[in-house]
Amino acid sequence: MKYLQIIIFSALTLSAVSQDSTKLLIHVNNIEADTLILTKSLEDFRYHGTEIPVRNNHTAEYTLSHEFIEEYVLAYKSDLSKGMWKNIVFFPNSTQIEFSLYPSEQYEQNTITGDLLGERKRSYQFSFGSQFMEAGNNIFSAFFQSEEGSEKWQDAKVRLDSINRAVLQYHYEYLKDDTSILGLNEYVELLNNADQMMIPADVFKEYHGHHTRRNFDHPLLERANNLYTALSSIKTGGNFVDITIKTLDDKSINLSRLIDGQKFVLLDLWAPWCGPCIRKSKLVKESYDTLTDKLEVIGVIGGVNKKELAIDALKKYNYPWTSYLEISDENKIWEKYGISNGGGAQYLIDRTGLIIAVNPSLDEIATFLDQ
Repeated sequence: MKYLQIIIFSALTLSAVSQDSTKLLIHVNNIEADTLILTKSLEDFRYHGTEIPVRNNHTAEYTLSHEFIEEYVLAYKSDLSKGMWKNIVFFPNSTQIEFSLYPSEQYEQNTITGDLLGERKRSYQFSFGSQFMEAGNNIFSAFFQSEEGSEKWQDAKVRLDSINRAVLQYHYEYLKDDTSILGLNEYVELLNNADQMMIPADVFKEYHGHHTRRNFDHPLLERANNLYTALSSIKTGGNFVDITIKTLDDKSINLSRLIDGQKFVLLDLWAPWCGPCIRKSKLVKESYDTLTDKLEVIGVIGGVNKKELAIDALKKYNYPWTSYLEISDENKIWEKYGISNGGGAQYLIDRTGLIIAVNPSLDEIATFLDQ
């Protein structure tokens, strides 16, 4: 994508300090008048999206009020409804930003003027891609096309570990002296994609302190710590992460109060649009009477932006255990359990608070309970 900007770098200082508001001036080309959805990066359009209607003359305006300078995303509502869209990324680090936007199939023709921090992000990403894209794709291809445990698989695993360490080192070297929020922003993006990129927590360990010890008063710090903790702990043998959950009558309670050492606990995080989540919960429901002496199920329904939607889903499936609510990611539960990009997951927790299985089968649950 080409981005047209006139920039005098030496005259500008980037920081996490807000400009309070930024006017977005948008012109849409080669497409019928559509609605744009605006949200913060890494937040779900379904919960947090703000609609910006495009006028018949193919223009739109919006004044974005913000407490912090952080990454935002625009997308076409029509593309979102199809489940296929391309993010138009920017930072509100000036008083006005102008967009000239095209349909998704002409994404490379988009231009953004007035977003210095976004320009720097794109320069970093271009450099990052040039450095790692081809080699990374080759390694992943060799890894997934090899039989697990084979010599070819082992060789690919060694190369994968090596390139992942190089990725974090490259990110650190490229942005270590940058005084803006960009280094932390891109670090959070790496954390958010760690499972997909197969980067283990120990690779992040030596860099985490660098990105979080800065004195930014910024929500990205909490997100970085949540994602890092999830990557480090939410696995077999790790301790459960305490979370705040809401009862159906809107009272807050900590998960740690419900894990009392008397029974095993199955923490069931699910969304009403997540088919695999519902299938797993139904299987537990069918055998619940045979499990309940040793197992407590704690169900948390998320993936919705209204309590009424959650209540409707609970009535529909009628699970026999106590259910709790996570509306519009209020308590960042999915983030804290490292599944921000998914509908849910199940975690079997023993009496000492250790996670002994992630997404266990019914047979595996029964086996653990019998031990």
